[in-house]
Amino acid sequence: MGADLYMNQRYKSRLQKMKPEIDKSLEKLGDLTKGTIKYHREEENYFILLNKLQEKIYYRDAYNHESIAWALGLSWWNDVYPLLDEENKLSIYKTKKLIMMIKSKNIEVSHELLEHYFSMEDARSFLDTKRNLLLSFLYTSIETGEEIYCSL
Repeated sequence: MGADLYMNQRYKSRLQKMKPEIDKSLEKLGDLTKGTIKYHREEENYFILLNKLQEKIYYRDAYNHESIAWALGLSWWNDVYPLLDEENKLSIYKTKKLIMMIKSKNIEVSHELLEHYFSMEDARSFLDTKRNLLLSFLYTSIETGEEIYCSL
């Protein structure tokens, strides 16, 4: 479970362009034997395609110790949900408000997250990257003028 944020129009447009390539990769995976080198290579190719499909138009934050919202002392339900309209969209104006909220908070590394890293520095770097990816996603929405659909 987690918070899924995406720009619908851009996602649909990109999916339409990439669908033949994604389908071809899935078909290849279906024809290959799991555990083989060829399967592993095609699986890597498939994940590269999915990342390319989602880049800067989709963002996911899991409801667990890796959550950037939690690390910032924010809640998708208590802080972001009230910003959404009746269609669960975040307007450009409200996106700017969310950016200000995110920038005003300091990252707190939880003990649960720290257990998965060698050092506090590594854990903080992980969360810094997640915050930067979220901010980049939000700025893309503003630059393109496309509202963000949120499934919380």
